Formats: sequence, structure tokens, C-alpha cells
Amino acid sequence: MQVVSHFEPPKAKSLFAPGGEPHLRAISQLDFPPEDQAMFAAHIHEDELEIVLIAEGTGTRLCGEERYSVQKGDLLIHNPGVVHEENTERGNTLSYSCMLTGMRLVGMPYNILLPKGECPVLHTGSQFESIRTLLELICRLLQEQPTGYPETVGYLLQSFVAAVIGLLEERRQNTVVEAAKTEDKDRNYICELARQYINENYAEELTLEKISKALRISPSYLSHIFKQGTGYSPMQYVNLRRLGEAQFLLISTQDRLTEIALKTGFDTSNNFYKMFMKQVGMSPSDFRKIYFRGRNGENYN
Repeated sequence: MQVVSHFEPPKAKSLFAPGGEPHLRAISQLDFPPEDQAMFAAHIHEDELEIVLIAEGTGTRLCGEERYSVQKGDLLIHNPGVVHEENTERGNTLSYSCMLTGMRLVGMPYNILLPKGECPVLHTGSQFESIRTLLELICRLLQEQPTGYPETVGYLLQSFVAAVIGLLEERRQNTVVEAAKTEDKDRNYICELARQYINENYAEELTLEKISKALRISPSYLSHIFKQGTGYSPMQYVNLRRLGEAQFLLISTQDRLTEIALKTGFDTSNNFYKMFMKQVGMSPSDFRKIYFRGRNGENYN
């Protein structure tokens, strides 16, 4: 025997302001096959909120000032005062149109579901079948009118709106995550540009201001993102890059220390010596001697 149990979820705060539960003005099932030339001209609902579920098909619909591509599983949200069409251009669709009134969400004006600036087309994803079932059940109850159906329809309507609000919140959270990913990509790109600029210009006189000016960003922002991306400040990376090249020249050439210092961007031999001692723990000449002694016994003075 297999038993699967589901228990009551934690009590949630009401989505609706006191007395702001939605009321159903009308619900319609709209079928636009390709051969049907019927048109619902662009129009506005002054007081009603309309939510449309595309149950089948694809096409384009006017929502506000733009036309959007829609497909099975999409919700279209039309706040009061927003121009829109019920028909679908260049496609055939089966849709459910739900007209609501008297609704007030906590912190929102009456009958407003979609905050200004958000896309009116919302993908239901894995919630599609549940939302479609809710709307079909509302239609069936209104058609059959069993005992107590007005109250049942009211609860189903609140469930429908709650599901839409949940999808809106999920989209907002995903948008924040994607924005953070984009910001990370931008930061990584700038960090890589800075690294590339230093790698190509380490032998020149470099300052934080010069590097940031080349990348057209502020010195403070460059320092912040470069430290995040590499663990070093830009100027620390400059010195490490110079020391790396200096070490290579010490073991691959017979150049004097003064020549190596100038070739790798150090302004004086003294600064080169101090930086080398600090980072490597020995003088440049000792580094050269130890390398060749360990390799083949050659000794450079």
C-alpha cells in the first residue's frame, strides 16, 4: 500500500485589502479559427480588469501600445484603461477571457493587477493546466448553477487571481536573478578588459587614473570590481605583472638589472629591487643565481 499525504500550508497574509476580493463580471470562451474573420476592435475597459488565458494556438495580440507574440499557456493582463484586442492576428487561438471588478490588492489601486512598466504577457509554464482547470470549472458552475455555486465561484476566482499573482512574483524574482547575472557578466567583462590593458601596457607608466580613463570608468569602480574579480587592486596586478616579466628576463637573458627594470616598467632600479625583495623574498641577482645553479651550475654576477 502506498499513501501520499499533503498537509495544510502555513497561513499566508491576505493578498486582498479588506473588502477587496475580486468579483466576476463575465467569463467568456473565445475561439478564433483561421477561417473566422470576426474582429473585436481595439477597445478599453474603464473599470474592469481583464485576464486572458491562451488555451490553444499562437498569434499576435495588441496589449497597450505594443503587439506581442502569444502562444498556448500565455496569460494577458489588461488593467483598466489599457487599449487591447480580443482577437489574435496571424494565428488561431482558443482563449478564456475573465472580466473582474471590485478587486483591490494590498497596496494597489482598485482593479489594478499589473504594476506600470511590467510586461502584460505572462507565461504560466507548469501552472498552465491548473489555471485552465480553474477557469473551466468556473464556466461549468456558471452553466449548471448547482446549489451554492456563487460562493464556490468566488473562492475559485480568488484562487485564480492568487495563482496569477504568484506567477508575477516568480517572474520578478527571476528578473532580479537574471539582472544580477547580467551585472556579473558586465563586471567580469570590464575586469578582463582591465587585465588585458595592463598586460599590454605594463612596461609603460601606469596609474589607476590612466587605466580607468582608458576603460572609460571611474577609478573607484575599477578598483572595486577588479579587486572582486582578481583579489588584487589594479596597481597590485600591475606590479605582479612587471615582476613576472622581470623574472622571465632574469632567467632568459643576460640583461643587466637596470635594463630589466626599465623594460618591465619600473621607474628606477631601486624601486625594482625593493618590489622584488618584497614579493619574491630575495634580490633579483640572487634569484638569477639560484635558478642557474639549480639548473646547470652556471653563475651570473
